[in-house]
Amino acid sequence: MVPDALPALYHSRAGIVASGTATVEAALMGTPFVMVYRVSPLTYFMGKPRVKVPYFAMVNLIAEEEIVPELVQHKFTAENIVAEMSKLIPDGEPRTVMIERLAAVKTRLKEGSGGVHPADTAADIILKMIG
Repeated sequence: MVPDALPALYHSRAGIVASGTATVEAALMGTPFVMVYRVSPLTYFMGKPRVKVPYFAMVNLIAEEEIVPELVQHKFTAENIVAEMSKLIPDGEPRTVMIERLAAVKTRLKEGSGGVHPADTAADIILKMIG
């Protein structure tokens, strides 16, 4: 993440976050978000059969369930982003539930860390899933 991005994400009501470690950072901050990701059609076509995990977002992999919506490839549209963000920005059940589930991911990372950085704990959890 860009250095200024972390404070901006922390102070945001909700975020749009690219797939990767940034999803873990957003979870640790407790900021609700939508995960987005797009690669070239050829890359997606070649890589999709090789991907053996059920989710793209690291936070969803850690939770072993979909906590944050994943807008990948053709689902990554302005209309879908607006639809998902409209659920997260106002107070209400979708926002509250996501914040609670992100807090559970944070707890899981802290409890399993043994003093290790949460990103390393996340990597260990994901490696066990795919290994």
